[in-house]
Amino acid sequence: MNIWFYINSNFESEGNPIAKRIKGLATIVKLAGHNPYILFPKPVSDKIWKQDEYKVSYRGIAFDKSYIKKVFPKMYHASELLKYFRKQVKLNVKPDVLVLYNGSAIAYYSLIKFCRANNIKVITDITEYYPLSFKRVLSLNYWDHVIYRKYLTNIINGSIVISSFWRKYLRNKNAVLVPALYLENKNVTKAEEKNEFNIVYIGAMTKRDLPDTMVNAVKHLIKAGYNVKFVIIGNVDSQRSGRRIKKQILNDTELHKRIVFTGWLSNEKIHDTLNNADAFILIRDNGKFSNGSFPTRLPELMNYRKPIILSGTTEFKNYFKHRHDACLVPPGDNPENISEEIQYLYNNPEKSQQIGEYCKEACDKYFVPEKYVDDLKKMVLY
Repeated sequence: MNIWFYINSNFESEGNPIAKRIKGLATIVKLAGHNPYILFPKPVSDKIWKQDEYKVSYRGIAFDKSYIKKVFPKMYHASELLKYFRKQVKLNVKPDVLVLYNGSAIAYYSLIKFCRANNIKVITDITEYYPLSFKRVLSLNYWDHVIYRKYLTNIINGSIVISSFWRKYLRNKNAVLVPALYLENKNVTKAEEKNEFNIVYIGAMTKRDLPDTMVNAVKHLIKAGYNVKFVIIGNVDSQRSGRRIKKQILNDTELHKRIVFTGWLSNEKIHDTLNNADAFILIRDNGKFSNGSFPTRLPELMNYRKPIILSGTTEFKNYFKHRHDACLVPPGDNPENISEEIQYLYNNPEKSQQIGEYCKEACDKYFVPEKYVDDLKKMVLY
């Protein structure tokens, strides 16, 4: 079977989390004995199919310019993709299955109807939950979820979901769970000897990542006399919450000494920074916005055999046990608990190393493509 994936994002950009997600799903398709192809928008169409490092075929498609591109990007991409599919069907070149990444129920309705009329199965890959807000109501994201659950699940062939939250939300309507995946084993070496305890965070300090809580945890550690360094990898200037917290840190002499902003780094430099970390941190609250997604970077961090400080959300508790393969803290604003876990790791280096090793084992158990081949074949592809 030929399985086409479509994402409305640049598949070729370095570090693109959407590209990583789709590469993982495409790898499952290959392991299942099928042929994955990835389509994505590009200023100029690729003349031939290319192949990535995992031997997955991909191709950029140039869409016509349209006034709705800036106003309603999902509607624009859906209409242009429909045109492309009509051309392919006329040429007798079509997929057996189309997988739409976070496909919009509103925008992709006509495309889904066309696929059904031409015996093309349609599957959506859902990785985000958009809670009710004024902005999301206006941007149609919230209504997308409502329409998808109540209507579109009855006319598509299935859904790939990134978290168990979605299986409950969709009421088990032919949904297969595939969390974030890890595809390669990095060359992890022993961290360099250093005086301070390095805690590394990757992200833009978005509101969901509770930046104030992380900074307050560092304050607790400084007050307790611990020599720690908090390294932030990512473009924090891209988010209002990131810009605010950065300004706060730069205006505080003591915090500025302990907290480092690296900006976005090359893959090689990210690898070196993660390899020299003593622990990673990734915290959330326990709401739908958090449980409806799954951090794509998490399996990659687990590969480094370092302990990870995680919020004990409903979703994370499906995979991790406290002080066995992760350090779980209560979800939400709990800087004292984060500080306590870092102190535990700092004072117990052998236990810290053990947690890191078990964390790697959990990665190999839960977050590899091989685990999900049979589920995808049984529940979605057939």
